[in-house]
Amino acid sequence: MSFAPLLPLLVVQLPAGVLVDRWDRRRLMVICEGARAVALGSVVDRLAAGRFSAVQLAAVAFLETSLAILYRLAERGAVRTLRSVRRVGIHHRRLQCRRRTTLDALQGGSRARRTASPPEPMCWASCSGV
Repeated sequence: MSFAPLLPLLVVQLPAGVLVDRWDRRRLMVICEGARAVALGSVVDRLAAGRFSAVQLAAVAFLETSLAILYRLAERGAVRTLRSVRRVGIHHRRLQCRRRTTLDALQGGSRARRTASPPEPMCWASCSGV
C-alpha cells in the first residue's frame, strides 16, 4: 500500500506536464485543489460511516499525489507566464521557501533545529522579500 503515493511520480509526471501546457493553468490549479479536498473528504466520510476500506485509502493516496503533481507543475508554469524573465528565479525561490516553511511547521520544528547545517540563505532572503 505504500507504493500508492509514489506510483504517480512514475506514471503521471510526464502526461501531467503535457496537460499543464495545454490547459488554463489557473483553472487547473483550482480544480486540483477542489478535487484533493473532495478526495480527502471521502476518507473522512467513510470513517464516519464505519465503512473504512484500505483500497479506497490507496486510491485516494494515488489521486492526491497525482493532483499535487499537476498543481505544482501548473504553479511553476503560471509563475513563468506572469512574471518577467529576470524575476522568475525570485518567485520560484519564494515558492520553494513557502513549501519548506509549511513542511517545517507540519513536521514540528524548524529545519535549523533538526539539522546541524544552517538554513539556506537564498530561501530566507526570498521569503523576506529581499
